[in-house]
Amino acid sequence: MIEFKNLTALQHASSQIQEQVRNEGKLQIAGHEYHINADLQQVLRTHPKSNQLARFFEGVSKFFLHGSSASVAKEVTKTLFSTEGAQQQRLQSTDSVSHARMLFKDGSLQTPEQVLEKLRTVDTHKMTEAMLAEHTLLLQRTMSESLQNTETGKKLQDLMGHQATAQLTDKLVAPKQEFVSLEQLRQQPSAANAVASLELVLMMEEKNLLAAQHHQEAIRGQELNQGIYAEILSEESYNPNKLTDNADRAAAWILKASSSKGNEWSNFTALLKEYTHNGKDLTDSQVLKELHHRLVPNIERDYRGPAISGGSLPSSIGGAAMLAHHLETLDKADPQIGKQLFAAVVGFHGFTDGNGRMGRLLYALTELRAGQFSPLSLQTENALHGIK
Repeated sequence: MIEFKNLTALQHASSQIQEQVRNEGKLQIAGHEYHINADLQQVLRTHPKSNQLARFFEGVSKFFLHGSSASVAKEVTKTLFSTEGAQQQRLQSTDSVSHARMLFKDGSLQTPEQVLEKLRTVDTHKMTEAMLAEHTLLLQRTMSESLQNTETGKKLQDLMGHQATAQLTDKLVAPKQEFVSLEQLRQQPSAANAVASLELVLMMEEKNLLAAQHHQEAIRGQELNQGIYAEILSEESYNPNKLTDNADRAAAWILKASSSKGNEWSNFTALLKEYTHNGKDLTDSQVLKELHHRLVPNIERDYRGPAISGGSLPSSIGGAAMLAHHLETLDKADPQIGKQLFAAVVGFHGFTDGNGRMGRLLYALTELRAGQFSPLSLQTENALHGIK
């Protein structure tokens, strides 16, 4: 156990010595022993259990939480745990409750909802920039976990998995989305109200994901070689130059159907010719990610959020998770696999941009691999993807 003559000696000790104290979990100052509660990042006086005086001092530990700043234990706590290293330890804790217990030195915190209530009443006006940043990060982390614990959050986890749900809630609470801040939390009558207001976004996501899932499951059971699913586009409507090579015709169709900027004929034809002959599995989600990256190389955003104004598209995170699962259910040998791929890619909308181009490219590739190409009509496309 490291001994210090007085509190000042500890405060002037090197960072290595202070780190050693934190690791050992105990120290002596002026002949008195102290121990560290690692779960709270808190230093408390250690007292012998054998006499009445000791029991008196045990009661004094309660005074620590509300006592003056002159308290030795409180000053030792401040010295050892107001460091960048101690903050990193809090930030690396496994969950928001563990983080908050250390930050607030409060062992009564048991749930993310209790942490939110604590954050709702905290005074941030005199905080340093670093401490304000940590409180903000804790808020985001806690709100994300609280959303996952809601009824809708649990339904989403059943639908698209825990990892995708956590990614989505993390995105929702990020500062860029402007849904969550300490100031907004303070304006709510309770932490529960704050969570409930954001759960509405998850409800819209669940609704749109279920609609897409139900439609794609129905498409998977349809005969796609007849009726509305078998209509083709007239040649002159997309191929005015009377191209005869099937890869060129397919590229002309994709280019005609896309209104996005930056489309390059040469890129379309190169990908069509390469993937027609490379034998890669077009139902493999990793192959699709690779192909999409080459088809749409300069995407400006990495996330499309849930529709919050009445739209029918799911988020890119939810859509990607559902698409990956749906791809595993498709029959690679199905003669209509191209239409199935188009329907799923556009219907789930799992990429932040280029879903239409990607769906048409996949359909065209399955056609070219079969030595043919028949462009889908707009009515057929709409019937396949089901987006309203």
